[in-house]
This record gives sequence, structure tokens and C-alpha cells, in this order.
Amino acid sequence: MQRQRGTVRTNVREALSGFGAGSQRGKLPSYYFGNAIKWIFLVTLLLAALLPMVWLLVSSLRTNLELQISPLGWPQKPQWSNYQKAISMANLPRLFVNSILVAVFAVSLNIMVTSLAAFVLSREQFRGREALYTLLTAGVLIPIIAFMVPYFTLITRLKVYDSLFALILVYASVNIPVSIFLITAFMKEFSEENGKNIEGINDRARSCLYAYDWPGNVRELRNCLESAVVMTRGNLITEEDLPPGIRNCSDEGWIRIPIGTSMEEAEKIIIRETVSAQKGNQSKAADILGIGRKTLHRKLPGWTGEE
Repeated sequence: MQRQRGTVRTNVREALSGFGAGSQRGKLPSYYFGNAIKWIFLVTLLLAALLPMVWLLVSSLRTNLELQISPLGWPQKPQWSNYQKAISMANLPRLFVNSILVAVFAVSLNIMVTSLAAFVLSREQFRGREALYTLLTAGVLIPIIAFMVPYFTLITRLKVYDSLFALILVYASVNIPVSIFLITAFMKEFSEENGKNIEGINDRARSCLYAYDWPGNVRELRNCLESAVVMTRGNLITEEDLPPGIRNCSDEGWIRIPIGTSMEEAEKIIIRETVSAQKGNQSKAADILGIGRKTLHRKLPGWTGEE
């Protein structure tokens, strides 16, 4: 009986090993062949993508005469001075600064306009709200090139053609549909998920959002707003509800004085905010303001701060 069991086990082991070996022998050639074809295709695509960049780099180091004689040749001596000439002739530093200015102001204007529209569309209930939302966001489906002629006509009629202001208007307006779509969706989602009726963002929190660089793009903005909705205790998001890294980008060190404030009251606001920023240190606040400590007390009668 034991011999039969041992024979059966041996036969089963041999059968299984033979089956596995046979299946591997049948699959190995096709597996390696398919894998080789895949890598050949990927390497071909990589070379096709790199070749123009390599040719551009090599050509940038050649003289004009070399390019005319042999467009696909190698430079006899690399002409690194070509880059210096290109920077000076094209005035690239100025163009770089212009790009930064246009990007910063266009994004700020776009966020300012679309956040107001998104707040109304996500929080207010009125007839035609869905139709208005559909109309505003339908611009995502229209190719940007289709707006070029209307934009050009508008810019020329406003007499701002060939100016940075024209670029700012175009870049800010062309992204309005997608911005309204994203911000409205964020506000609706965060309010529903956290069961809070968020009515908006105060001025200081808004300045923090404008001042931050947003290296994480839309995902980081989404996480920031979601965190603020969770942290806030009221219906209005303040700068205290924002993450520390974004909160520190606010306009701290500035004093806001409403239009119409009298000179006397404005002076009191400046003194009071300066003393508050120095945590009640009257002597340090007086030194910053350039006045004496007695003058500080005289201009703020009844003030009872402690050093």
C-alpha cells in the first residue's frame, strides 16, 4: 500500500512538472518575442521624441555658414556665444519679467472674478441658476482659437492693443469657464461633505490665497479649501482656518484703513495696530512710529496696554 502511494505521488509530481514545463516551453518564445517588440516600439518613440531636441541643441552651437553648408552636421567648434547673442538680441530677461507679470495679474483677476460667481452659483438659490451655470461653463467646450477674432476686435476697440494689459485681459477671461466649474464644484462638495453652510472667505484669507505660489496647482488649492472648511467654526473662512504655510503668505505688516476714515481716527488705527503688533510693548511701538511714549498715550487716551 505504501509503495502504491509513493508511486502515485511520483507520477503526479512528474505529470505536474511535465505540464508546467510544457506550458512554459510553449509560452516562453511568444512571451520574449512580444516583450522585444514592445521595447523596440517604445525605444523608437523615445528616439523620435529626442531626435528633434538633440538636433536643435547641436544646431544652436554651429555658425550660420556651417548650417548653410551642412544642415545636419556637427559643429567644428561649439559656439557657446550664440546663447549670449540670442539673450541680448531678443531681450529675453525683459520678456521673462513680462511673462511673470502677465501670469500673476491674470491669475489674480481670474480668481477674483470667478470666485464671486462660483459663490453665488453654489450657495444662492434663484430661478435660472442651473441655466446660468451651464451657460458660463459651456465655454469649456469651445476651442480657444474660436475666441481669437472676438478678442482681437475687443482689444483694438478698447485701444489697448500691443500692451501687457491686453494679454492679462485675454488670459484671465479665456479661463473663466473652467475656473467657475472648478471653484463651484469645490464649494458644493466641501460644504456637503462637512455639513457646513460656508458663506464665503474674508479679505485677509483671500489675500493669503492670492499671495501663495500654489506649486501643487489645483490639487493643492483643493486640499487647502477642504481643510479650511473643516477647520472653520463659523460660516466664514478666515486666515486662521488656512494651513500655516499659506496663512504666513498673507499681507501681515500692513494696516487696512477704510476709505472715508478721518485723519484723527486713521492715526489712532495706526498707533493701535502698531502697539498690537508689538504685543503691547509701548516703547518699541513708539520707536517704530517715531514718536515719544507720552505722545502715544496722548493720542490714545484711556489706552491701558501692558508692556
